[in-house]
Amino acid sequence: MLNRDTGLRYLLVTSAAVKGTARELSVRRLGDWPTGLPATLKAKAPTAAGRIAVLDQLDEEKLEALIRELLLVTCKVPRANLQACIDDLRRIVLNKMRHGPSGWTRAELEVTIGKHEGYLASAPEINAFRETD
Repeated sequence: MLNRDTGLRYLLVTSAAVKGTARELSVRRLGDWPTGLPATLKAKAPTAAGRIAVLDQLDEEKLEALIRELLLVTCKVPRANLQACIDDLRRIVLNKMRHGPSGWTRAELEVTIGKHEGYLASAPEINAFRETD
């Protein structure tokens, strides 16, 4: 899939610290993408440079704070609707993990966030979401 669809991006979020060659994929913020690939990965997925990243050392508390900030500041979800929006997003993610498809389109995010009076503004990281047919 990684070699077939060059529009896909993969972000691994983990509480662990990455080591070895995986450090080359480490980023500090959402929306940042490393420009290169470790040699072992480049041999298997030559077109994947700039499309695979690891956001490491992000525990549940930090991740929750990041999500809240993105929804409040970037997506302008009113504070009164924030928890309901998070609950809906969590429900959708769990359903996608259990039943698929794993991709999440911008349109799907717009509907869910819009339901809670927020919106998706134009931003570089928004373009990372894959439009599906």
